Amino acid sequence: WRDTQRQLDALATDTRLRFEQVANRFDQIATDRQAADAKLDARIANLADADEKLAARIASLVSAIGNFIARE
Repeated sequence: WRDTQRQLDALATDTRLRFEQVANRFDQIATDRQAADAKLDARIANLADADEKLAARIASLVSAIGNFIARE
């Protein structure tokens, strides 16, 4: 009986340690995901800014072309 009890205690300890390892890994994955999300948000903001600048440049060029054509 004592040997069985020791085996059960060892199994319980090992199981608890493995659950802690899994929980720690989940925490690390969540932290990594949050960092990746922040980087992605920054890239999206930069792309939106670049898109606005490009739209302004296109509008300026179209206006300049229109003015050039109107002069001719």
